[in-house]
Amino acid sequence: MKLSFIANIRMPTEKAHGVAVAKMCAAFALAGAEVELLVPMRKGIIDKNPFEYYGVRAGFKIKYLPCVDFLGLWWMPKKIAFLIESRSFGLSVKKYLAGNPPDVVYSRDEFALRRLADGETYKLFWELHAVPKNWNFYKNMAAAMNGFVVLTSAMKKILLAKGIDEQKILVAPDAVDLKSFEINKSKEVLRRELGFEENSKLVTYVGRLESMGADKGINDLLLAMADVQKREPSAGLCIVGGPQNLADDYKKQAAKFGLTNVFFVGYVKPEAVPLYEMAADILVIPSPWSQFFAYFTSPLKLFEYMAAGRAIVATDLPSVREILDEKTAIIVKPGDPFDMARGILKALCDEEAADFIAANAKEKVKNFTWEKRAQGIVDFMGKM
Repeated sequence: MKLSFIANIRMPTEKAHGVAVAKMCAAFALAGAEVELLVPMRKGIIDKNPFEYYGVRAGFKIKYLPCVDFLGLWWMPKKIAFLIESRSFGLSVKKYLAGNPPDVVYSRDEFALRRLADGETYKLFWELHAVPKNWNFYKNMAAAMNGFVVLTSAMKKILLAKGIDEQKILVAPDAVDLKSFEINKSKEVLRRELGFEENSKLVTYVGRLESMGADKGINDLLLAMADVQKREPSAGLCIVGGPQNLADDYKKQAAKFGLTNVFFVGYVKPEAVPLYEMAADILVIPSPWSQFFAYFTSPLKLFEYMAAGRAIVATDLPSVREILDEKTAIIVKPGDPFDMARGILKALCDEEAADFIAANAKEKVKNFTWEKRAQGIVDFMGKM
């Protein structure tokens, strides 16, 4: 099977979706596909070979296609710049595939897929990370799709309500590279190497501090930790991720709440992420309630947390419940810092319970590898 994976992203990128794209391309190749990743020719902030940066074997090709890139220019409105870039990239994709037709096109980029949904000979598969609000705009494109891959069961229900054939829908949550967590170092050694106190209790959040402009619950986490430190003054908080301007704002907020022992690490390279997660005692997913977080997300951090073998405290959202339950995490109310503090304190003070859920989560995540996800999608595509 010759598979063209279309991703309208900088490659490599500091954002998490770059990890998912690189890992999936490598996993598709391991599943037997001849994979070519098509990305726009955009200047990035990371000057490094993508295969080395993401720690994947060079089992697939990367083709950089021209686009009109005004993103990042201060005088150009971001939405307009994005539309120009997306449409120009879509045209480049269409032109390239006309001369290099694959058997299958796989993408989460609806702009590119719209260019291809007009009688092409190859199969089209759309991976949705949200169901567009203006569905009628994509109705004809959706009719041309051979299949849909969605992250959550809730997204499948929405597509069914819009008239999509159930046989054309596959639910495939995100995944993790378990080999990245084969680190033969103790928690204490990792903390020493990363500059943390070896014997303190450390609560850690890893990920971007916003998602498409939406708050990810960091303020709730700061408030929760202020409550935690009243009971456990030595408990520390580590936040790994950017952007830096938001990290600076939250740093000021932490000071207002009287928090001590707080570390804003900022953005780190993908290979460093498991080190910070395995150096923690507790890993937190503080997502607030919103349609996006509740029904559409399958965050990479969730599966990384499980693979790290540390106790997880997560807010009670349907998207989280698809993977975690009370046997694999401490579930707390979304938007409730005091209940989050309760959950964190339970994990800090009840080591037996913390070890129990951590061990269960680590065992369960073996079902959520990139290789298994890719193989499931390849099998699905073969039936369509």
